[in-house]
Amino acid sequence: MSSRSRCASAEKDETRTSPVKTARLLPLLILLVCPLVLSLSYVRESLAVEGTLDHGGSWDYVAGRADFSESRPFIPYAERHEFLIRISTVSALAAALYLVLFHLSRQGRHS
Repeated sequence: MSSRSRCASAEKDETRTSPVKTARLLPLLILLVCPLVLSLSYVRESLAVEGTLDHGGSWDYVAGRADFSESRPFIPYAERHEFLIRISTVSALAAALYLVLFHLSRQGRHS
């Protein structure tokens, strides 16, 4: 086999995503879903609250809706969504640990 054909086959191998590589990255993607949901939830609620306040209303944090008839107290996001924050934190830390272990395992193979 010529060196040109070897290079071409090596390039094809690098561009293809093997099922093994996909399987290795799947846990990372799953671990990052919860922090992403938390972020989207926070941004979505913040935009709704800002819009309500801009129009002279008050946000009902318990019901999750605008209230233009009475003033509602502020309840911090962390108090209302404590479980989601804890799960997201654990998930993000697990993703970071997975990345470190994945990097170390790749380093060990290439040494």
